[in-house]
Amino acid sequence: MTRWFGFSHCDLETARHAVETTFGIQLEHRESLYWGGDYYQSTGPDGLSMSLRYNRDLLWKDGDDPEERFAKPAFAAYPVFLKVCLPDEQGTWPTVIDTALPGAVELSQIAHPSAPPARGGHVV
Repeated sequence: MTRWFGFSHCDLETARHAVETTFGIQLEHRESLYWGGDYYQSTGPDGLSMSLRYNRDLLWKDGDDPEERFAKPAFAAYPVFLKVCLPDEQGTWPTVIDTALPGAVELSQIAHPSAPPARGGHVV
């Protein structure tokens, strides 16, 4: 199961500190042109993995479509994303994230402008 959360109120370092403090994990610093530059990732022995990254496309340049500057243009209001991948039996984690990390919004709960309403699933 994969869920995406957005942070509208902070930068990558502030979000990293909040995630590490709240969940008692250490996120490893990485860098990738594909993932928007600096990002953080953690994979636990229980199969839970988290990655924290900016919502940006480093290949965007002046003259390109303004929406293309974002990795997920529909969620431009959220400059930082937390991606959580977990085994199905740990289905309570997304709710914990919503309540434990103030300002973290599950993006599947926000209507995607270019997608039909979700029916029994998540739209991201």
